[in-house]
Amino acid sequence: MNIRVKESGLPIINLNEIDSIATDILNNYNKQLTIKGKEVPIEHIIETYYKLELDFKDLTPDLSILGMTIFDDGYVEVYDKYQEKNKKIEVIQSTIIIDNSLINDKKLYHRYRFTLSHELGHWILHKDMFIKYKWFPNTAQDNVQYKYIKCLKTFIEDMDITRYDNDTYTENFSELDWVEWQANNMAAAFLMPRGVFLREFFKLLKQS
Repeated sequence: MNIRVKESGLPIINLNEIDSIATDILNNYNKQLTIKGKEVPIEHIIETYYKLELDFKDLTPDLSILGMTIFDDGYVEVYDKYQEKNKKIEVIQSTIIIDNSLINDKKLYHRYRFTLSHELGHWILHKDMFIKYKWFPNTAQDNVQYKYIKCLKTFIEDMDITRYDNDTYTENFSELDWVEWQANNMAAAFLMPRGVFLREFFKLLKQS
């Protein structure tokens, strides 16, 4: 991607650019996805198009973390529900980890798909931040700079995206806020391609 970045490696992109990136990826994968309103096979895109490892763990006891993206080999903490305590596990680069709760409850299917897309958004937009620019999110633990990001439920589901000026990237918000804002909007752009949405919207307008 030929886009401007801050000193930290944070991409400086607006919503239209995020939509364009997602549309280009979907077109390269299967152009029909941006023409017809089909369900985007986000798991298949992750595992076959990007060749990322998809794994499932209990991440926290209170479901406060829904997903992780791993940018380098190392260790992360997950939750051992049998011993009721955290434990460290070894992880490898190019892995997306999703909390087990999202696959154990059919009612959470849409949350599961959005979280998958959110984590893929991190891989696409923020891999250079972690690897090339060595950016370190303040959600990492033990002061060990493993290259991964843990995505809190509050970031994925409760972030007020209307508070962000997506053109200026001022210092009013932390870089972690921007990183999560970008991943959220990339997820939305993947699951509901702008072109398909607009076509269906105007079709409904004509029928009304």
